[in-house]
Amino acid sequence: MIENNKLRELFVDEVLYHIRQARDFLNKSFESSKDSAEVFKIVKVFHTIKGSAGIMGLEKFTDILHTCETFFQAINKAGYTPETKIKAIKIIDEIETLISNFPDKFDQHLKNLEDIISSKNEDEAPIEKPAENIKKDEIKTSGIKINTDIVAQLRQLAQEVTQIVEYSFSPVSNKEKKKYKDKVSELFQHIENITLVSLEELTPKIKNIAHYTATKLNKDINIDINFNKVGVDKRFFSIVEEALIHLVRNSISHGIESPEVRKEKGKNDKGSIIVTASSHGSKIKITVEDDGQGINIEAITKKAIEQNILTENEAKTASANMLINLIFRPNFSTAETIDNISGRGIGLDIVKERVEAVGGLIKVSTSNKGTKFILEMPVSFNIMYCGILSTKGEKVAIPLYLIDRFISIKEHMLIRDNRSNRIIYNEKEYEHISISNFFATESEYDAIGVIVMGKETVLSFEKYEGEKLFYVKQLTGVITSVPNIIGFAVDDTFRPIAIINPLTISSSNLYPINSTVENQKSIKSKKHTALVADDNNLIKEMISDFLKGENIDADTAQNGVEALKLFKNNNYDIIITDIEMPEMDGISLLKEVRSGNKVVPVIILSSKGDENDIKLALKNGANGYFVKKFFTRENFIKKVKSLL
Repeated sequence: MIENNKLRELFVDEVLYHIRQARDFLNKSFESSKDSAEVFKIVKVFHTIKGSAGIMGLEKFTDILHTCETFFQAINKAGYTPETKIKAIKIIDEIETLISNFPDKFDQHLKNLEDIISSKNEDEAPIEKPAENIKKDEIKTSGIKINTDIVAQLRQLAQEVTQIVEYSFSPVSNKEKKKYKDKVSELFQHIENITLVSLEELTPKIKNIAHYTATKLNKDINIDINFNKVGVDKRFFSIVEEALIHLVRNSISHGIESPEVRKEKGKNDKGSIIVTASSHGSKIKITVEDDGQGINIEAITKKAIEQNILTENEAKTASANMLINLIFRPNFSTAETIDNISGRGIGLDIVKERVEAVGGLIKVSTSNKGTKFILEMPVSFNIMYCGILSTKGEKVAIPLYLIDRFISIKEHMLIRDNRSNRIIYNEKEYEHISISNFFATESEYDAIGVIVMGKETVLSFEKYEGEKLFYVKQLTGVITSVPNIIGFAVDDTFRPIAIINPLTISSSNLYPINSTVENQKSIKSKKHTALVADDNNLIKEMISDFLKGENIDADTAQNGVEALKLFKNNNYDIIITDIEMPEMDGISLLKEVRSGNKVVPVIILSSKGDENDIKLALKNGANGYFVKKFFTRENFIKKVKSLL
């Protein structure tokens, strides 16, 4: 096996590209009357991959790929049987898994592939792997690599323009100012769109899984997928993938009837599943709709009573919507037996939890004509339209699309007893939470309430401050440990404002935001900052990671001129610089730093290791010198700590 990492990366990219082509050809061969033409394309794909594997020295993999090629050649001549259809999907699944994890567990994946070819894993469903990992320094969208440093710079520029528009155009009319703001909002949206991952990448896999499930259950389906060029934040991609896999499988397993039953009902023999996506400002909407038998509410009610989720009296008064949403409860299913393909309710609790954790929403509606699931999610973690709620001068923000409606709160609507605070609105009972709870204060009377979309909760507050497009900051080390908070932003007075997730809020898990902000301040006060100057991107990244591991934030510069500009505009606790850099070398940078600042420590990290080079650096004020050839992380960190 070739050890060259660059060649490995090229090999993985190439094979993943071809295997996704094979998925597409496979779906077309299932759906086309002239399937042999598409199968022949799959044969050619395996022949191409086999050649690449041979060049990489992967002899065993090459032999297995030859067997796969022969397998598809046989299908090309004789056509599919249900067994070969299932095997074809499983082969492509396993190769994608093998390559996505290459070279980890390579021998095990080869063994799995051999077993599939010899039909030893007949009853196993296709593997559901999470969306492929995206490297820290780049985002892949439709095959294009995007440098996240450039995106970050664009975001910063857009923020600065926002502030200029807000505070430097006071003579301009409100109408003109709004026009500027709208353009800046549009700029933000375009910047975020650059980093989105296209949902189109999921189409071949979702179709594969649909055909696999239908074949295993002896059902006929048509599946139509139209993502309309919608993209999502790379951090949401695996959540959407997981949700769609569950929903499509459940539609086929528990929604779509058998061809015989459909005939009896006067329906088309083939069931229909339609998956669509659309973009609505800062949110996306994904719909999975089938024309099956719908969700059996009577069966849900019976199971809920059996499991002591509802009493018989509660079941009689419960709304249809409440009963339908019981399918999202953990371990809840109306199926008499659980199979390894799907079960309506099996896994849906996890899907709902993951979707809501990122500020998303999942809804379901049903009738005897079919079932529709709707996912609503923010396009990105980075920008979000929010409504601003305030009580006693303290503010929080809530994503706009999670606001169902505003209501006026009257004293007679409030219920206070040992069941916690509740509120009655339109003869319906809601949990009542005041925004003041987030600040560990009390509000005697909140005049306004907002009903949370998809949740029987009312958030109350004193004043609605309007809507704003926020650039959301994730607070490392804090946001992951504090419930109910999506992120933080800055309001018009440059104060931090928490963006709360109303879907996860309950009176039992409230956590004061002011203590969160104090925690963040204390964390920031402990942090040091560093400036790293080197024209080698790998070195910059490596040193920055080392520093980050020691709770030191690092800014980077490509050369001495760029570093000097950063130094003059910021207060750094330490500087690490190379010597040989374009435009201004490290010694010249050192002299400039020392001419205006005698305190900040400077470490030289260079390929030059002659005695004269070291003496020159120390003579001009360097506090340490590391030769890259003999560099060790331990010694470097030890030196940095001694200088801080």
